[in-house]
Amino acid sequence: IHMDKAIHDERMPKGGSSIFYEGSMVVSNIDGSEAGALGLAGSRGSINRVGDADRGLGETRWSSIFEVSPELFPPTNRYLPPTPTNSIEAFFKVGPTLMGLSRDRVYYLLKDGLFFRMQEAHQGYGIVNPKAGDSIGPLAYYVTTRGVKAIHPNSRIDDVDGLNKLIVEDWRDNHDVLQVAYDPTQLALYIHNPTLEQTAVMWFNTGKITEIHDTSFDHCSRGV
Repeated sequence: IHMDKAIHDERMPKGGSSIFYEGSMVVSNIDGSEAGALGLAGSRGSINRVGDADRGLGETRWSSIFEVSPELFPPTNRYLPPTPTNSIEAFFKVGPTLMGLSRDRVYYLLKDGLFFRMQEAHQGYGIVNPKAGDSIGPLAYYVTTRGVKAIHPNSRIDDVDGLNKLIVEDWRDNHDVLQVAYDPTQLALYIHNPTLEQTAVMWFNTGKITEIHDTSFDHCSRGV
């Protein structure tokens, strides 16, 4: 559990994955630690502060939890994973919680009043790439090397058995390019393989799965 202080970095972190959650900007997969004009590694002053030595080790950071100011990042608002450099590739809102997925782990994040809690929830159920997942109401669906998984707010993970053969066998060489997007108007989840030009569609109204070929699209994402 963390509480931030009224001191902030001069520069915002440059993250490869981020999300605005409960009034705070959460950032991970941070690229570099550019020095500010007033100090080292973004610190104000000439002496490194507590936590500066951990920069670049796969940490997750979040902006001030006392005010809605996504540009203000207190130096102590950070979580260093048990395995250094295990950066989070994607964040998904799952009910009141936030799930962060790295390539081989799942992290559980929860903001409760003036406290922000983050911890490791699972090992071996990471996401295959940053675009391979989407939130659907109280769940998030994402692609792992073992098939499609659905994660609940309490971090429970369910299997989507109907897609196991497609993901694990037929698309095993294309995991790094798979894209997942949910269409709320059709109540359908699209899993697109741009390399093979194939798309799997999960229809939530009927509980059916459709496999479509010759879908020559480069990108698949949720509309606004």
